[in-house]
Amino acid sequence: MRAAYLALTALLALPSAAIACSCMNTDDPAQLRELVEDAHRGAVALAEVEAITGYESAKNAGETVRVTRTFAGQVPANFQIERREFASGASCDDILQPGQKRLVLLFPVTGSANYRMSGLCTNLLLEKPAFREAVAARIGHAGERG
Repeated sequence: MRAAYLALTALLALPSAAIACSCMNTDDPAQLRELVEDAHRGAVALAEVEAITGYESAKNAGETVRVTRTFAGQVPANFQIERREFASGASCDDILQPGQKRLVLLFPVTGSANYRMSGLCTNLLLEKPAFREAVAARIGHAGERG
């Protein structure tokens, strides 16, 4: 009976674990260095962006943003965030509302003028100066806008 109860509990826990977006929030320098190595791969810029328009789920149209400050790399002054259908109802994507600003890593989209942006967990870590500075150093400082 106890084994059946444990199995049922585990099954009930699976859906919530599968759709949950959990972020590692740390100030440990060693952990931050590990996270930097994963976060910056493929990124062409670290910037603060402000949403001009919001995400339109019916059209799968990402936000149009303007760059208010560039910390590393280069991107156009205005562009659209690339969005695709989300895999689950609890996506870790960071959806921006018009007027909202966010520090983000930007990744090119092949064959498009759009960019993908880092997810919620990375964006939260970018608020930490040590993480932000380490990522910027990996991308390289190529002119600052803002």
